[in-house]
Parts: sequence; C-alpha cells; structure tokens
Amino acid sequence: MVQEKFVKIQGASIHYLEGAGHPAYLDAPEEFHYQLVAFVRSLVLQDVAKVQNVEA
Repeated sequence: MVQEKFVKIQGASIHYLEGAGHPAYLDAPEEFHYQLVAFVRSLVLQDVAKVQNVEA
C-alpha cells in the first residue's frame, strides 16, 4: 500500500527499520538518524549540482 503511493513520487525511496513501530525515531534511533542524515545529504548534493550547472 505505501509503496504504491510512493512510486508516483519522483526520487522517492522507502526505508524499513526492522523492529521499529510507529515512532521509529524512538524504537530504532540510530538507524532512523542514519537514514535522515543520508536523505538531507542527498538534498544538499542535489542543490550543489544545480548551482554548479547554473555557474558553468
């Protein structure tokens, strides 16, 4: 069900945290924060790439 909705969003990804319930940030904090930081870094890298293309 969730996957079907996200397939329509360009660039979307789903990460399942084993053993984590609804509050994943509490149930699996290390994995949650790892995935969160990876997501934010990907956004920053996308922005950097856009800026470099504009300046080129």
